[in-house]
Amino acid sequence: MQPKPDYRQWRVAGASTSIWPRFQSQLTGLEGPSGEEVAGVVFDAADAALADYAQNFGLERPASGVARRWFDRFCQPKTPEEIVRWMRRSIRIAAGKRPADAGWALGEAWRQLYPTLVAQFSFGRHGEAAWQSIAKFSREMERLAFGPPIENAAKLVALVDHGVLDLRHCGDHSRLLSEHGHRIVTAAVETKVDRVVDAVLPSGAETCNNEVAGGLLPESIALKTTPGGAMQTSRGGEPLKSDGTRIESVRCFGRVAEGWVIGHDTLNRSLHNQIDTWATGLAMQLTRSNS
Repeated sequence: MQPKPDYRQWRVAGASTSIWPRFQSQLTGLEGPSGEEVAGVVFDAADAALADYAQNFGLERPASGVARRWFDRFCQPKTPEEIVRWMRRSIRIAAGKRPADAGWALGEAWRQLYPTLVAQFSFGRHGEAAWQSIAKFSREMERLAFGPPIENAAKLVALVDHGVLDLRHCGDHSRLLSEHGHRIVTAAVETKVDRVVDAVLPSGAETCNNEVAGGLLPESIALKTTPGGAMQTSRGGEPLKSDGTRIESVRCFGRVAEGWVIGHDTLNRSLHNQIDTWATGLAMQLTRSNS
């Protein structure tokens, strides 16, 4: 993942805030948008951000379409050596120690446009399957926009340099085999491992069916879910039954509804008002009952 830039260390602002409203309006104006249409707006915004950055620094204006070409290369499989080189480069860019590239511009464009995407695609506004056509592109963009702080990225590189972190299985399709002990297997290498830690975040569908969420809801009730299995909720957080009616005794927020409410599993609470709305309503209800 690309580390987030620390603009306090940059000599000149990365991109003018005045360039973003045009692309936010373009996203808002899309009718029944596809993943390719959304990607096109994001690539154009990244090109504009990089051009603005180049002007601020007195650099040569980048060629048109550079963001899309960079993204296509970024999505290709990489060797461990290529991964580490890219990490080192992105750390220096994030720290303002070398000129920004299209990777920075893509991350910045996604950060600036993401609130508009949340508003446009949450609660099935363009149909239940609309976000699914964009989800793959979104996952790749999140790696560029919402990565770790510079310090944590630098620690990862240091662990690689000292032989503690092995990236040999990151550049190829790998499989975990657990018969007769754990082994990670790729086309080029097979490695025996002593312990396996499942650190992959569960999907909305898995969270929806776990003991906590499932234990709060009667087993006889059929829930309304997205094609990806996420729980559909009202704007107040009430789970929806298969017939569209609300279950008013429960509120569900976060990953359990991810895919229905876009970005609901983020730590950034400014993107959504559902939790604040629920808390305000609960406080008012308690105030009335105690008065």
